[in-house]
Amino acid sequence: MENFKKELQAKMTMTVWAAALNEILYFAMNIFCKEKVSEFASNLSTYLSIALFVYALVQWFRYMLMIQDETKLEAAYIKSKDERNIMIREKTSGASYMISIYMLCAGVIVSSFFSQGICIAFMCVIIAMLLVNVCCKFYYEKKY
Repeated sequence: MENFKKELQAKMTMTVWAAALNEILYFAMNIFCKEKVSEFASNLSTYLSIALFVYALVQWFRYMLMIQDETKLEAAYIKSKDERNIMIREKTSGASYMISIYMLCAGVIVSSFFSQGICIAFMCVIIAMLLVNVCCKFYYEKKY
């Protein structure tokens, strides 16, 4: 159970770092690009930044409650180690990843007829997703 507590504490730390980096990026972009940004982009980034911060805060409190309450901790541990849930999570992740890649490829094809900028953005997202996938694959092959 101590290892699971350490995992939750690591998740809490990552949540705090992700929220902090998100806010730093948001404020830096507001400072350096304020005049060049449309109202739509400004509002979108504001609300998305707030949503990500609130999500991180909720997750952090959820992990904190689990660490403090042994029954919640034990229930979360059992749920996280349940073989059926693990298989469902793995199948869902693999399928949704492949569907996302195919949808982005379709987006590249369609957007190539309308806007070169959007087409390039889609291609960059595909390349980034593939790079993250390959890096994770190498990491987990060495770890396990």
